[in-house]
Amino acid sequence: GGRFGGRGGRGGPKKKSTKNQMRSIQRLLQREGLPEKLRVEKMRELEQLTGVAAENKQAERERTMAVRYHKVKFFERVKLTRAMEKLERDHPDESARSDAVTAELRQLKDDLHYVMHFPKGFKYVSILKQEGDTEYLKQKREKLRQIIKERMVEDAALAEANEGGEAAAAAA
Repeated sequence: GGRFGGRGGRGGPKKKSTKNQMRSIQRLLQREGLPEKLRVEKMRELEQLTGVAAENKQAERERTMAVRYHKVKFFERVKLTRAMEKLERDHPDESARSDAVTAELRQLKDDLHYVMHFPKGFKYVSILKQEGDTEYLKQKREKLRQIIKERMVEDAALAEANEGGEAAAAAA
């Protein structure tokens, strides 16, 4: 590579994007007189690239959503932690807390859990309620809470199943 362009001193041509690879394989498959063995091989390669393309698209969406909602999630996390700290400061003795305070603290912890473990590929729905909230938004929040809980249960089951695996990997 020269001063501009090229691969910065590293040899070899630039790697084609997944979409470009798929397109060139599709063009090749449209040709007449292609040997059957090559056609089958390229069809398999195309199927594999289709899966990779879907993964790439999902990863790109997750990245976009993470960037877009990072600020909102940060502010909500700060508001929730401050509210929790204030409640704990105002009621330092756990045994003397009223049921209402305990319930409010539990709700704040659930809300914080929602913000921290929000699914990556979804548009973020604010947990902090506002005046103009519709019934649709409330239902969507509940649905997302359910998804988050299910994922946490799955993750806990995976972690528990993997307990012995970590010890075996460390010993190896």
